[in-house]
Amino acid sequence: MPQSDYVLATRIFAPEIGAAAFRLKALARALARTQSVRVMTGKLPAEVEDIEIPGVEISRAAVKRDKEGFVRGLLEYPSFDIPLFFRLLFARNFCIAISEPPPTTGLIVRAACALRKRPYVYYAADIWTDAAKTVAPDFVVSAVSWLERLVLRGATGIIAVNDGVASRVKDLGGRNVVSIQNGTDTEVFSPDVPDLTQAEKAAMGIKGKYFVYAGTVSEIHAAVIFARAIRELPELSDYQVLYLSQGRELAEIESIAEESGGQIIISPLLPAVEAARWQKGAVACLASLKPNQGYDFADATKVYAAWACGSPIVYAGIGPAVAEIQSNDLGEYAEEFTSTAVAEAMLRVSRLDNPKDRVRIREWVVANRSMSVTGVAAAEFVESCVHRYKQT
Repeated sequence: MPQSDYVLATRIFAPEIGAAAFRLKALARALARTQSVRVMTGKLPAEVEDIEIPGVEISRAAVKRDKEGFVRGLLEYPSFDIPLFFRLLFARNFCIAISEPPPTTGLIVRAACALRKRPYVYYAADIWTDAAKTVAPDFVVSAVSWLERLVLRGATGIIAVNDGVASRVKDLGGRNVVSIQNGTDTEVFSPDVPDLTQAEKAAMGIKGKYFVYAGTVSEIHAAVIFARAIRELPELSDYQVLYLSQGRELAEIESIAEESGGQIIISPLLPAVEAARWQKGAVACLASLKPNQGYDFADATKVYAAWACGSPIVYAGIGPAVAEIQSNDLGEYAEEFTSTAVAEAMLRVSRLDNPKDRVRIREWVVANRSMSVTGVAAAEFVESCVHRYKQT
């Protein structure tokens, strides 16, 4: 096979905000060390400035975005997937494609690669079959399961974001599966970002010490629990909660915020470099993953961004982050998914005030969850899949 490109097929890519965007940016950078990389993704919103990555060509095509600016939904997914088929089919030579979820994108990649006689790797960030079981009727779950199995079984290799996802991928028929933990960009999220000025805090409505939730709020996260928790205990009355957020749950949070007397502040999502400043300055950052929603083994990747800024976490719910927090003393975990238990965890973390802890937390995430490390590991696996395919 002649020298050719690596192709990443993804509806979301940097500089968009999201775990997939950060993860794939790191993968593209790592792959570009040895060979040219082409990213096939969606056109950015007009107000977002694109980025440049040495050795990486970012090809953007028009897509339909939802009201929050994401390529996500019954109309939005096909607006990316259908053109992607033809982009791959008529693309210049490539040695392997890497597909990001959803499985509909994986199906397109499988079909195009079959026609081009090329292998593909599937990046399994979650299991759509399990998520569908919590919200969809049985016939929809069966259809999603069939589609997901088809995509996984056709892949030369599969990258799972943690051991729980890897186990389920194997259950669904996936082979040559590697577990490479999610991480964060420890250059962007860093305690070296500039401190917030008093004027910036005042403009945001922050009057003193605060907790921050930075990321999407949806039924999966049930992050409204933090808005309820901050009002549970009188000892927390001088603290505020800042949401840097968008998502389906925002209206419910806004209704609570209106009655909070300024204790709950809501702002739109900020660029990562700006969000990092608010995360650095917080008493603690907040993250949640509601149990029994089909995502029990998912990574709440916002915890890694918080730790990279040196901030401890108050965590509610389930997922791999629980063991990491408890084993490495990286914050506080609410033993029950209730506003009272979360409030008690917030109170406990508010009483921690040792700068050395923040240094230790930062050092842990750099050593264990830096995206530069995970990106190289993912790239090495992709390269091994190219060699594996050549030998078949």
